[in-house]
Amino acid sequence: MEKNNILQILFLYKEFKIATAKYLKISENNGIYSIKILDLKLINDISSEFLIGKELVVKIYLNRAKLMLLTLIINSNEIIEIDRNIFYLEEVYTDEIYTFHQRYLDIFYGWYKGKEYSWRDFKVQQERNEWLRCCYFWNGVPVSLKLDKEYVLNDEKELKTPLDLHCLLSEVFFGKRGYFGAESNAFIDCLTSLDPFLEKLEKKIILVINNFAHINYKVSQEIGYNGYLFEIAKELEASNFIIVKK
Repeated sequence: MEKNNILQILFLYKEFKIATAKYLKISENNGIYSIKILDLKLINDISSEFLIGKELVVKIYLNRAKLMLLTLIINSNEIIEIDRNIFYLEEVYTDEIYTFHQRYLDIFYGWYKGKEYSWRDFKVQQERNEWLRCCYFWNGVPVSLKLDKEYVLNDEKELKTPLDLHCLLSEVFFGKRGYFGAESNAFIDCLTSLDPFLEKLEKKIILVINNFAHINYKVSQEIGYNGYLFEIAKELEASNFIIVKK
């Protein structure tokens, strides 16, 4: 995939594109908001001073699949380095539907820069959920599977919650940026999208789950329910999978 398709940041004034950037970060300190912009490129000889006092709309596209919107008014600016600007904001707000999420942007910027990481690099559950959301923006819901691959889910230290299980299932079936739901309902939605593909298969897909009972115990304890992995396995079996429990 071309880099320009991974992440696009556009600045608009009265619906006209006036600038682009590679990355931005919004910070707050004692009620004062600022926005740091990396590699701001102004269009048609516009100067950075032109931006002061204007109501600007920032459109951020993640893989052309997710749009986030910011509206801001700048009251001053400072050049930190030749390719880094910081603007102090009079106002900043986001759209209720196309809500801005800094971590989504950070993850996609990491991918844009070629950084390879996984859900294990995020230690907080909310961050892992945001990671999976980005994987969804990247790949969408699955519609097919590789048939020549052996699918094995192993127990590991990082596997503690239902969300961790869905992170691992996503990775096992669809690779480093795969998405297979972030909770049971989204998981079932993904299986539904796979059903037309699965129904045509002559052989069922096999998933080997090592240390099944222990994984089930760990992820179920977090929600006070004793059979979370059993329910996931049941849904897979209903969709033409064979589950080998070891």
